[in-house]
Amino acid sequence: MRIIALVLSFLFVSITYSQVRSDIEAVILEEGTDYPVSYATIRIKGTNQGVIADYDGTFRIPSEYRDTNTILLISSIGYKSKEISLVNLKEDTLNVIKLQVHVETLGEVVISTGGNREKVRTVDIVKASRSLTAYEIVQRAINNIPNNLKSDPHSYVSYYRDYQIVNNRYYNLNEAITESFDQGVLSNKLFDKKNQVALYSYELNKNFSIDSTFITPYDKSSKYIQNATIEAKGGNELTILNVHNPIRNFNESSFSFIYILERDFLNNHKVKRLKTTYLDSEPIVKIKIEGVPNVTGYNHRVIGEIYISLSDYSIHRFNYVTYDNDKRNPLFSINIEYKRVEENMFLNYITFNNRFVMSDEIILKEEDITFEPEKNVFIITFNREIDKETVSRRAFKLKYDKKKLFVESAKVRGKKTVEVKVLDFFDVGITDRRIEEEKFFVKISKIKDISGREIYKPKTVIGYQFRELFVQEVFPDKELSTDTFFVNQNLPLYTSKVNPIQDKSKYWVNSPLKQTKTN
Repeated sequence: MRIIALVLSFLFVSITYSQVRSDIEAVILEEGTDYPVSYATIRIKGTNQGVIADYDGTFRIPSEYRDTNTILLISSIGYKSKEISLVNLKEDTLNVIKLQVHVETLGEVVISTGGNREKVRTVDIVKASRSLTAYEIVQRAINNIPNNLKSDPHSYVSYYRDYQIVNNRYYNLNEAITESFDQGVLSNKLFDKKNQVALYSYELNKNFSIDSTFITPYDKSSKYIQNATIEAKGGNELTILNVHNPIRNFNESSFSFIYILERDFLNNHKVKRLKTTYLDSEPIVKIKIEGVPNVTGYNHRVIGEIYISLSDYSIHRFNYVTYDNDKRNPLFSINIEYKRVEENMFLNYITFNNRFVMSDEIILKEEDITFEPEKNVFIITFNREIDKETVSRRAFKLKYDKKKLFVESAKVRGKKTVEVKVLDFFDVGITDRRIEEEKFFVKISKIKDISGREIYKPKTVIGYQFRELFVQEVFPDKELSTDTFFVNQNLPLYTSKVNPIQDKSKYWVNSPLKQTKTN
């Protein structure tokens, strides 16, 4: 198997900027079940500006928008859209917004036929489509990509982030506000010189754990992807993400087992028509995707869904997951959504993650042990930040002159330091209480660092690399700026110059992530 990706061959550098601002936080749930509505779109009514909810349905908006009587339009495929006045949402609390499932509709949608636009009843579109197989619908969707995506210059401003998840903990969360200038769907996204990215902010979020070992390059030995190979092309984080969009790159090679979408997709996958759902009045059919075994091989299983409009065969959503021998944790997965702005479909969000394995060469061990005789306390300093939940008095066995010492308590004194208190180990009546350090014996077990490494033991770490981009505003007719500093696509983002922006509050980082990922 082959994953077409771009290798990052740089060392971790932290660049931060401070941003003081109060936010309004909310979560979008499905009415009746309280399941989170993942990646719902929140738009400011009357504009192309907004934000995308996270996987768990959470989102945030700067509180200054409350002063403008802002109306939020919340939408997601399969749910009834909802309008909410932002002044009705409270600060300093998690606001709950519920969406109703949208099962059927009798409305009208506008379709284009031979250059003409006309309103057609939704029920008639659904009836007319019943004779089409899943294969025929997908083929029409692929053929119509050049018509449904914008073919002229445009841009979109996005919130971008990348991070790793190891042992359900987030690491190295980098966040940015970017503007992507695109010359149109028929241009090469990666190699057309007018397809550029501008950086408006970039920061390392220090509220999350930092471990530079998790961002070392893939070298096939200390860090690698199981049952896959990486095709190295150089490039930076955003370039990697762009490679994995088979819709935008429909006529270019993307990744296994899509390869070139317009040529290979229907040959490499089985498709099955599922239910018809709605986005407002637009009927959208959900189609199941499965990889053909003689293409994916015995060790790989591919599943996914593609959501296609029955009015113009535009692709609204594409989810693709590949498993190997590990049937529970994906080898890699991609989630993409496009949203209609005016007459064309524009990227709404794209997320990509891949599983990686690290043969951990770092060993957790003690660096220094001192004894404070007046308190009968040992101060043990480790070489890495320790997981305080693994610290207990049972983790320490101590002797003096071959005599076992009773550990009374063990408590964390700093990120890397533990204080271990023992009972007085001199017999009553002894006047000579001189301490001979060479007579001490200390044995430590079961202590772990915050990355899950157990003391003295090398560890194989399984992690997940995430790169995600969520569009906050679309400019359907914007040309490439001439007075802007652009990202060098062959260098990491932190090396790029950040452009000044007049209204910094217009775009915002949206990271309502918890410290630990929940299932």
